[in-house]
Amino acid sequence: MKKILTLVILFTSVRVFAQPCIPNTSSLSFNGTSANYVSFTTQTNLNPTNALTVEAWVYPAAWGITRSDGSIFCKHSWTSVSGESGYVLRAGANGILSLNIGGDSLGLGTSVHWKEVFTQPGALSLNTWSHVAGTFDGTHLKLYINGVLAADSLFTGTIKPSSFPPKISRLSDNGVAASRFWNGKIDEVRVFNHALSQTEISDSMSVHIDPAAQTGLVGYWRMNENTGVVMNDLSTSGNSGTVAGAAWSALVPFNDAPPMPVISFIGGQLIVNTCPNYQWFLGTTLLSGATHQTYLPTQNGIYTVVDTSVTCRITSAPYNLTALSVEENISDHLISLTPNPSHDFIFVHLENYSSLSRVDITDVTGRKLFHQSTITSPEFKISVERFAKGIYFARFYGNNEVLTKKFVVE
Repeated sequence: MKKILTLVILFTSVRVFAQPCIPNTSSLSFNGTSANYVSFTTQTNLNPTNALTVEAWVYPAAWGITRSDGSIFCKHSWTSVSGESGYVLRAGANGILSLNIGGDSLGLGTSVHWKEVFTQPGALSLNTWSHVAGTFDGTHLKLYINGVLAADSLFTGTIKPSSFPPKISRLSDNGVAASRFWNGKIDEVRVFNHALSQTEISDSMSVHIDPAAQTGLVGYWRMNENTGVVMNDLSTSGNSGTVAGAAWSALVPFNDAPPMPVISFIGGQLIVNTCPNYQWFLGTTLLSGATHQTYLPTQNGIYTVVDTSVTCRITSAPYNLTALSVEENISDHLISLTPNPSHDFIFVHLENYSSLSRVDITDVTGRKLFHQSTITSPEFKISVERFAKGIYFARFYGNNEVLTKKFVVE
């Protein structure tokens, strides 16, 4: 059972970070008026009742008069159509962050009242990117700012579903006058049907998460479209939004795509320039144990490196290695070189040494590093302790032919 559990954990961790690194290219900018918001015509899976997480990056340009005035992600209502219901993450009144739900303490849709958790004034600052998250787990309403717990309020119950599709930057309730607009920028909006932990929030807030690897992700809008009026939902819920008036902005809170690694071939070794953590591949084959900045190739082919230091996958451009043009042309039972790889000495064993006159050692570029003009014994050793790490070729001459064996110095 322990082995199975370990395998499952390993598979999950690999899958979480399997998506390629995607640059964060844009956010949406709202001017705090009725002409600037995002609307939705559907609300599939966006009515969680038992638990909830709503999170986003926000860059406020001005505050509303009260803490209710700046809607970030709104799906609540209080008209006669649905009564007090739904949820909203918002901020206003000199930097107060708030999560408000239509709390049903009996679970029967009766005796529903607003249940709210909010921070002190000044918790958020103008003209500054902050990550905000509100969670409800059935007993607690919590707020996090930049991954740090900012407020906590007790409430045991459920959320009464709202009949209105959500909106970003204004009230969702169509039964009241359009109001409570956001003034500033919003990016990377996510909704989960469970309460994320503080660690989960802080670990994922500054990266594009992989939708396929998430549990309970019911809404995810990266806002990377840069143009047009469609804001795509990357979750499986399919609730794409329509941008009304808001402008696409190049100002973003994070960019989790590091520089692409670059591979070069120097002194018989492949070297990558930038990554702090590495995994080498030959074609599509993972090279076991090849997790260092350099790799000693033993064959030509197309090599790539994956940077494993980030929470997404960034792969180098392919490097087509053709420099190892000299190949072996003699089998081990005629000429053997041991140990291979070596650190200090190569021991040579020749099956038929009398036909051989001399031996040279060259590197992959053909540069001669060793020469022995005569061969007088079937066994002898050659010092390689001063050789740099790399691939080398021992060339044995005789009878109008050259016999070549490859060896490696580590």
